[in-house]
Amino acid sequence: MKTVIRIEHESGNGIWQARNEENRVIITNLKCYPEISNRHSSIPTPYEDDIYAFTESYFCSFKSIPQLEEWVEREWIKEFVSVGFRVYMLEISNWLEGNYQICFKKSDILSKKDITELFIK
Repeated sequence: MKTVIRIEHESGNGIWQARNEENRVIITNLKCYPEISNRHSSIPTPYEDDIYAFTESYFCSFKSIPQLEEWVEREWIKEFVSVGFRVYMLEISNWLEGNYQICFKKSDILSKKDITELFIK
């Protein structure tokens, strides 16, 4: 079992996959978008992170709260929440792990706890 942290939209998708009615990535309309896009560009894709078994059926997560706080500013989380995102602590049973991220399938989630309030005080 492993504990991971994930920012997820009410649609079940993450930061870069959650889309609006026009099929545009939701966060592109947020004030923080240029900054998070720039920062995210330095995070390797799962394949670049040696997660070769990664497929579209996997979802990405942060390894820990400190890692989340290293890559995502608290002010950004407030913006994400305003458009339907939450921060979750997940317990997962199976995963693929790289140096920068952990990937898992939704079927591997053992428990899911909303911890958003820790970041929007």
